[in-house]
Amino acid sequence: MSVSVTGLLRPTTDDQFELVLHRHFDVKPETVWTVLTDSVECGRWMGTWEGDPSSGVVHMKMVAEEGDALQVVKILECRAPEVVKVQQGPADQPWTLEVHLAENGPTTELTFIQPMARDFVLSMLSEVGPGWEYYMDRLVAAVAEEDANEIAWDDYYPARKEPYAVMARAAEL
Repeated sequence: MSVSVTGLLRPTTDDQFELVLHRHFDVKPETVWTVLTDSVECGRWMGTWEGDPSSGVVHMKMVAEEGDALQVVKILECRAPEVVKVQQGPADQPWTLEVHLAENGPTTELTFIQPMARDFVLSMLSEVGPGWEYYMDRLVAAVAEEDANEIAWDDYYPARKEPYAVMARAAEL
């Protein structure tokens, strides 16, 4: 059985790529923005955070990951309700994550972007891609006032691993 994925891998330079996912919401950008950036609302789908965002750093606890460790999240750009760009993960290889919201009449289009070096694409895309599909669908559920915990990780991984592996192999060419 073939499993489809919504992520796209687009080259930006010879050795750099972006993983891009899109989602559509039947609400205004301000509603999506609140679910993205308010600690309690964000905790319904991704993770709660603590700290003062105006300092440029918060600490996040992911709700659907193993362990209790807080992750340092650097806020690189925040323009409500249009763009939030953060950096998180290990200090030696942090992940940059961007979310762009665009109003389209009474609806909102979300674009999620994770820049990646070719080596990261080749070694990690088949793991990371299904994860972002999972989290984006949890966000959709949270914005719709549904229980994001009803979305099962097992529906995303390993089922979506191979389509992302195919994308990664194409990046080798």
